[in-house]
Amino acid sequence: TMKCWMFVFAFLRRSIRANQHGNLKMEMKTYARQIMTPVNDINVFHPKIKIDHSTKLLFVGSCFSENMSEALCSLRFKVLANAQGILFNPISITSCLVNICERKCFGHRDIFRDSISTNIYHSWQHHSKFSSADSEKMLNMMNHDISNANDFLTSSKKSVIFITLGTTKVHILKENGCVVANCHKQPGKLFETKVLSLSTIIESLRHAISVCKALNKDIQIVFTVSPVRHTRDGIIENSLSKSTLLCAVHALKDEFPEFVSYFPAYEYMIDELRDYRWYEEDMIHPSKLAREFFLSKFLSSYTTADTQDLCEKISKINNNINHKPRFPETEAYRKHLSSTILAMLEMQDKHGIDFSSDIDKLQNYYTSTNVSKDPIV
Repeated sequence: TMKCWMFVFAFLRRSIRANQHGNLKMEMKTYARQIMTPVNDINVFHPKIKIDHSTKLLFVGSCFSENMSEALCSLRFKVLANAQGILFNPISITSCLVNICERKCFGHRDIFRDSISTNIYHSWQHHSKFSSADSEKMLNMMNHDISNANDFLTSSKKSVIFITLGTTKVHILKENGCVVANCHKQPGKLFETKVLSLSTIIESLRHAISVCKALNKDIQIVFTVSPVRHTRDGIIENSLSKSTLLCAVHALKDEFPEFVSYFPAYEYMIDELRDYRWYEEDMIHPSKLAREFFLSKFLSSYTTADTQDLCEKISKINNNINHKPRFPETEAYRKHLSSTILAMLEMQDKHGIDFSSDIDKLQNYYTSTNVSKDPIV
């Protein structure tokens, strides 16, 4: 693979240089240490926005927003992600936020039949996860998710919208000139492609901010640019796209410094995590280890020390919940379940974090072993 060849060439180059100076062993140790650790640590920034477990976090945007929302949800934050599915371009993201704030009700005019599999319905504004053979079921799901997101943002003053921008490239439906969120593998002749200008992106996202603040004046907004490179568009084109998105985000951050922040996920990926061991096998998407790194950086920037300590305790409880015993019928495992449930009950009492479903799950798991029908605690 590319990763292997890059390592071999770099190692050989260093080996030749080291042999010339009679210091091969030291050079090998230095290089091994360099490839195993992040480089060029980005200066720690201190955004004004701070979150805790009472904050409502709405995620909108690319697959990176899905990754972050899943990680924060596992730490028991109040999270809702992508009411219209994964979105990549600023126009579609703005449209989604406007739909949420205005509580849009989708109808049959907003969906269409697949031109190839005519028994499948799609929406140009939604990700394919909403696509269905049942149009009524599809519309119900679309409207439910929009209404749920609206309620989510209006039910608390402490709300943060996390927006991940993926690309400036858009596909425009020729028949009506509208930007689509997803092409749903429809014939290419239906679309024309365009690269959004900086001014268009700023104007669109400014409108999204305005609508969100009108819904809830206390809403805070965090922008980030997806660390996933759109290599199918071309390496140079991807760099231009990301640069334009970065310029737009920083222009908005400077315009609204009191409630707009920027999380440098893209910079972390291309600078601190530049080695390919931080990528998945496709050499494009961040690996599990990289996603954990992003989560750590996010928590250290947007939460207090107390919230970070709480997250560590929750993480330990999660490990105990997910533990798969070799001998579940033993007294030792019963004690393990008992201590885990007691820890969850304590967390509920002290911090109001809901573990009820997990407590029921462990109780049911224990009684299903038929060792005892008595409650664990």
